[in-house]
Amino acid sequence: MKFCAASDSHGDFDVLCLMLEKERPDGLIFLGDGVREALRAGQVFGLPVLAVAGNCDLACQEPLARQPSPAGFPLFLAHGHRFGVKQGFGEIERAAEQAGAKAAFFGHTHRPLLREQGPVALYNPGSIGRERTYLAVEIDGGKLTCRLERVE
Repeated sequence: MKFCAASDSHGDFDVLCLMLEKERPDGLIFLGDGVREALRAGQVFGLPVLAVAGNCDLACQEPLARQPSPAGFPLFLAHGHRFGVKQGFGEIERAAEQAGAKAAFFGHTHRPLLREQGPVALYNPGSIGRERTYLAVEIDGGKLTCRLERVE
């Protein structure tokens, strides 16, 4: 399965569409601060969207965290603001580990991160709306791989 993981679009619907046109994924992982645009882009492209709400997603129905297992691979998704990710990653790492996840995806900092050592891999796509970065994610045979990409 192939996903695009993005966060922090902050109203930029067009950049989400450019990312999805470029990658043609099986689904979208959206990590908050632009959930409405992400859900709309998922509808336009006919894709399932695994989304969590961010601190700027007011009156949003999406949860603050979720634990999906696409292709049987356990993930922890959160925007990150409730886990203090601007001060460090210990809290989100502990929450993901307690949830039984092998990898945690979060946003909020606007800074990309691919940290694959430790008990739980940590991934942050940066900001699709500002820096135009995202993660191309593949889950195959019980293995997850991520690469940082940019919308040009």
